[in-house]
Amino acid sequence: MSKYSKLVLVLLIFITSNTLFSQSDTIYQSDEGDVLMKPYLWYKADNILNSGHMLHDYTGHGHNGILTDGFVLSDSIEINYNRSFLFDNPLKDIRIADVPLENSRLNVFTVYKSLNKGLDQQLWMVYFDSAHVAGITTKRLQTFTMSKKYREFSSTAAILNSASVGWLNMDVDSNSYISLGNKDSVNFQGFISEFMLYNSMLDSLQIAKIQTYLAIKYGLTLLDCDYVGSNGDLFWSHKENKYYHNEIGCISYDTVFGLNQKQSRAEGSENMISIGLGSISTTNDMNSGIINQGDYIIWGSNKKDISTILENQELNEISNLSEKRWLVQVGGESLRGKQTQLWLDAKELDFEEKIFLVIDRSGQNEFTSENVQIYEPDTIYSDSTVQFSNILWDNDNSGKDVFTFIIGDKLTLQANGNVDDTSGFGKINMQVYGGKESFNYKITHIETSQVWQWSSNSRNQVQNGLPYGEYMVSLIDSKEAKDTAYVFINKNKSYKKNDNIENLHTINNENITKAIVYPNPSFGSFTVEMSLKNASRINMLITNTEGKTIKTKDISKTDSFKIQQTLNTVGVYYIRLQTSDGEEVTLPITIQK
Repeated sequence: MSKYSKLVLVLLIFITSNTLFSQSDTIYQSDEGDVLMKPYLWYKADNILNSGHMLHDYTGHGHNGILTDGFVLSDSIEINYNRSFLFDNPLKDIRIADVPLENSRLNVFTVYKSLNKGLDQQLWMVYFDSAHVAGITTKRLQTFTMSKKYREFSSTAAILNSASVGWLNMDVDSNSYISLGNKDSVNFQGFISEFMLYNSMLDSLQIAKIQTYLAIKYGLTLLDCDYVGSNGDLFWSHKENKYYHNEIGCISYDTVFGLNQKQSRAEGSENMISIGLGSISTTNDMNSGIINQGDYIIWGSNKKDISTILENQELNEISNLSEKRWLVQVGGESLRGKQTQLWLDAKELDFEEKIFLVIDRSGQNEFTSENVQIYEPDTIYSDSTVQFSNILWDNDNSGKDVFTFIIGDKLTLQANGNVDDTSGFGKINMQVYGGKESFNYKITHIETSQVWQWSSNSRNQVQNGLPYGEYMVSLIDSKEAKDTAYVFINKNKSYKKNDNIENLHTINNENITKAIVYPNPSFGSFTVEMSLKNASRINMLITNTEGKTIKTKDISKTDSFKIQQTLNTVGVYYIRLQTSDGEEVTLPITIQK
């Protein structure tokens, strides 16, 4: 028997250490120059070179895994539209004979899904000889001399397990090997989708890249961690998006990892939301969508109850909205403006055959009439999957959207006011969702109390010839359901958008090419636009003449944006726009009645 001085085994879930990796001769590099350490072993269920009883080593090192006892490995589409190896026989395991024990550190990443809730099952194990093993079960760490629990309960959810194994002064038996799903009393029964083993130290950035790749591919949420591309770029910040850092799904393409995820359903396919390029297919491979290197659409939720209606909304905000919200961020031109399909699994919802998708294009979680687009489903399937097709994301180039739903047949009014370019008078466009025909429309000019009132079965109405000012638009359907919206029509229709920032209070504007607010003066509703030479994060601060902060917003990294805002109190305000580099511009705005 071999002699062992010491073995140290530690499970690191989402590691944050700064240890530098020890090898530099084995790397992956894409055409774009992105660099990543190459694993020593890499097995994917979707590797087309897998066959029968053999797992092909994706690294090209030739360390193929062999299914024991002549069994044939079966697979299925189990985790986020991707293939998984099925372990359904207690005698079945995969052996890898080429164990890299000449190094004193292994970093191992495994994506799996157990079929046995509560049972402790062996996930992978290093067999140093017939008597000494070290590895991971679904609940425990195992070393030569001890077994330590790292989680209380096993789960049937899809999981990304990140572990680090280290040892000192060890002689190794020539029959050492690694086993996936070992055939003993704690054998694994379930699915394993991917297994990556590094025989080297990894720094925190390398680990973040690997975990991001696996999380995107299998629809898994990294707890308290950022999402980082293979080029090191941050595209989802846990700190900035903490409110939405739940149930994360992502579409992306990365040649460094061989990632081409064209549709995603978070929580390893258990989430209620699926989004895919074009049309969602049975498998990810069947989706014909095309993505450029490094581009992405990523989304996460606030994890609220979708059935709960948010009360006490802002004065001009859409009614009947669910309190559950999803933030969507888009990176790269190949996905901005590309049609997608969204599925909502509504089998647990009482939706009365009516559900509406509502998107806040400002990305600020402000579902005002002027900011939102509302979509009706094109199909509701017998299993209560609600389908919305031809959905575009970030079509205003702000970098993000927020979406939610109106659940059920609830009367909802969307009303917007503007000026008719031909007549010069104001007009109000009204669109009705839910409710029962016919509808009683009533428009009241708040200052003069002048009223326009009529009935119609039509859900789309336009009232022309209106004087400028603030209006209350009321709606009642045939079942006496009611909804109300408030609309501003500004008389300053001839206001011209400036193409520069001259005559504004500015500090260091080398990067700022345009910053405007219009209409100005305003009756309450106005638009802020800004353009930059180089993309930057932007903080918008609105203060009154006494310096009191009225509103503040953080805008994600972009080179241009357009945001609609509302202030309901008469007065003069200052809008300060500051880039992450410290450049800023201040725009005055006057609110009048």
